[in-house]
Amino acid sequence: MDTHAVIVICGAGIAGIAAAYELAVVRGVPVRGGCWWEAGDALALTSDKSTEAYRNWWPGPDAAMVQLMNRSIDRLEQFAHETDNTIGLNRRGYLYASGDAAQLPAFQAAAARIAGYGAGPLRIHTPGSAEAYRPAPAYGFADQPDGADLLLDPALIRAHFPYLSEHTVAALHVRRAGWFSARQFGMLLLERVRAAGVQLLRGKIVDIKTEHNHVVAVEVAQAAGTTLHITTPTLVSAAGPLQAEIGRMLGVELPLYNELHLKAAFEERLGVVPREAPLLIWNDRLRCLGARKSALIWRRSRRYPSCSTRYPPVFTDGLKAVVVRAQCSCCGTITRQRLSRAFRSKSMSSSPRSRCAAWRA
Repeated sequence: MDTHAVIVICGAGIAGIAAAYELAVVRGVPVRGGCWWEAGDALALTSDKSTEAYRNWWPGPDAAMVQLMNRSIDRLEQFAHETDNTIGLNRRGYLYASGDAAQLPAFQAAAARIAGYGAGPLRIHTPGSAEAYRPAPAYGFADQPDGADLLLDPALIRAHFPYLSEHTVAALHVRRAGWFSARQFGMLLLERVRAAGVQLLRGKIVDIKTEHNHVVAVEVAQAAGTTLHITTPTLVSAAGPLQAEIGRMLGVELPLYNELHLKAAFEERLGVVPREAPLLIWNDRLRCLGARKSALIWRRSRRYPSCSTRYPPVFTDGLKAVVVRAQCSCCGTITRQRLSRAFRSKSMSSSPRSRCAAWRA
């Protein structure tokens, strides 16, 4: 079967839906006859498994990422205003905490550098500071400060974040940050794009035809076992983890790699961390205490091997990374596989205080 489309978008995750929204709704590109192709349900491959968090606090090496995120958050807030905040956007922020006084100079220098990129002013709160710290509200995003607050007063830290370890000596509260319902956001965009005449169809692109280095057609395998040949001058690839596969169909080997991240969700029955807490990140080096000693995740201790591997700080080289890669030298692979079976993949908005010595180290 042959047909024609002005634009074909491969992928109906948040990237594909956002691309269609930008083309059809924001820019008014005449995409009647355009279509998406998605092998499964919209927003169901990786988009519904994100942390749903955002921040404009990025370490560099220059200001490009901060500028990009400032623009993105501007648009996100505009959308929230237009929809009476149906997406649940908040500005609780990210809180990076440390119990290591030795790293405070680097901690403060990195924060000042990021503020200089355009993330907003850095406000430093020490004992006796004239400027008062302004806590973040639990809900909403309007009329909130940007930049970051660096709390170096232990009494101030305890007053606002009593669930942190008593050994905490510094807390950096990034203010233009928080989270929202990414799936709700995607569905609202999807409704508007469909109203603009774009169709969402199910199938998998199996081949891309080109002439003189230009896309001229795509072939789509449909669920019924038929193959659809679509002539089109424009292909938007928003294939997410399958992006490299699309590149190979075009004869291009893209240097893209998929990185597996682990998310563990558990019920915090003690109620130590309130629901309105910011996203918490302990910035110091941690030690995996192993199955028998850890009270944080491995409650069924005898099922898991023990280890004493030390993990690096979340920030290395001055607030450089936000992902802790759980790869133990003695049990990384086994632990990751077993935990992925034991816990559903959900986002964690905060990290509870633990009786584990790693948290208090």
